[in-house]
Amino acid sequence: MEMPVVQRIAVAILAVVCILIVHEFVHYLFMKLFYVGKVRLIFGQDKLGVPMPGVMVEGRAKKWQEIVMYLAPFVFLTVLPDIVFAFFERIHLFFFIVVIGNCGGCFYDVMDAGMALAGEER
Repeated sequence: MEMPVVQRIAVAILAVVCILIVHEFVHYLFMKLFYVGKVRLIFGQDKLGVPMPGVMVEGRAKKWQEIVMYLAPFVFLTVLPDIVFAFFERIHLFFFIVVIGNCGGCFYDVMDAGMALAGEER
């Protein structure tokens, strides 16, 4: 049975909100693991004034640790679910949006990892 449009919109909004929080929480976990210093999960505002989750860190990590920390949400929330979803005939809209949304949200993480690999400062 087809989902009503309003229900699909609600599912999409819920998926985006969930992925924003879970994506930053994955960064937080890896920063806690690798960084020497204070690590905090925060809610700040983006350039448009929209409240967004984020992670604040005081301290440094080794280059390979930074790269792992940047790429962790992409691996755990996009690549691994895609591998698992390959074995299913149907996927609920929520999970599809989570994976696609996270993939798009990882653009800057991949860029930061590339800059860390190249040895450039962010």
